[in-house]
Amino acid sequence: MKKSDFSREYAIALLALYGLPIEQLEESVKRTINNLDFQFIVEHVKVQHRNVVLSHFLNFKSTNHSSIFDQEQEKYRRVSVINHCLLLQRQLEIQKMLDEKGIRCAFIKGICFDSCLSSDDQSMYKIVGDIDLLTHPSEAAEVYQLLRKYSCQIENNLSNYLGFYQRFGHHYPEFDYKNIGVDIHHRVVWPYMTHLGINYYIPEILERREFVTINNKNLHTVDEDDRCLLLMCFIYKDQVYAHNYNPYNVCSLLLLLMKRVNCESMIERIVKYNIIEPVKYCINLCSYLHFKLFGKEFECDLKKHFDFPVDGSDSIDQFRSHTTYTNEIIGYFDFPLENRYFMTEEELAPYVYKKMLDKYGMSPQALFEERVVKTVEKCNLKHPPTQKLI
Repeated sequence: MKKSDFSREYAIALLALYGLPIEQLEESVKRTINNLDFQFIVEHVKVQHRNVVLSHFLNFKSTNHSSIFDQEQEKYRRVSVINHCLLLQRQLEIQKMLDEKGIRCAFIKGICFDSCLSSDDQSMYKIVGDIDLLTHPSEAAEVYQLLRKYSCQIENNLSNYLGFYQRFGHHYPEFDYKNIGVDIHHRVVWPYMTHLGINYYIPEILERREFVTINNKNLHTVDEDDRCLLLMCFIYKDQVYAHNYNPYNVCSLLLLLMKRVNCESMIERIVKYNIIEPVKYCINLCSYLHFKLFGKEFECDLKKHFDFPVDGSDSIDQFRSHTTYTNEIIGYFDFPLENRYFMTEEELAPYVYKKMLDKYGMSPQALFEERVVKTVEKCNLKHPPTQKLI
């Protein structure tokens, strides 16, 4: 199968292999899965997700497949099991240190979310690249300084940009804790996403934290409702603002919502966190994908409560104009971090102007008016939060 063969039909089939109940899939989706070959999966699935996808593919197609699938799956399975054990050990060490100092935290994403979602079967897990730690904003700097003492790698200079990350980022500069990457989240979403209020409720989210048991060990994570809402915020941030599609997160959210009989307890938090827009986006996305995958309407309480309209043709593309906001136009996101944030305004203005002029043939402001303002007005979308161009 060639790369040019990739289409929405195959994207839907691949998504099913991230952990959805294959026996319930539409027959057309099953036929597409049956046509997938190893080269195609390797081409379109990230390395850290291949264990998950290959495991589910082989469960679906137990006979009549190339031996290379078995060989590769066994390789990724071993890495996944080792990775899972190592991540658990490192997280337990971090948790013990922070608990002893009375620091509030919860592990998000990674093995904690995976364990809450599926059975404790390490052989089916993705390969987790780092540890994501949600901390109380007032304690994040202390956590950062404490854990960085255990770094094994040569200084990567990101710590020089600490002030930038604290002010503009949703986590501190990534570093390693005994050779495992760590992201300390003092926010859930970027601060310039000013129309969302969830960042202000991190202390409350941490107050409700609970334990997840993995290999008879307990790790702090957020409760079930907040897991679901955080996933929605991550998906919204990645796809709408960063144009970064993460099928694993999408599949995880869809599975969570499919298992929920009642979503009443989430309603108050959605309104309080002011995240109706991300929820609307994700419900539209899940509704669209559920129909494509299973041929049935998506049954979810949140649809009923918020009366979200679903565009049957394509509920995803109508939100894509937001991506130009951060990807190309506003805040000069095209250019290297050190040039964007560590030049004086006098140095930066002509630099950005010239780069924009060379690349697009118009000034930053003209480009903003042409690409963003007109698109937002045409699609009747809520205008993205404003930011000074230069």
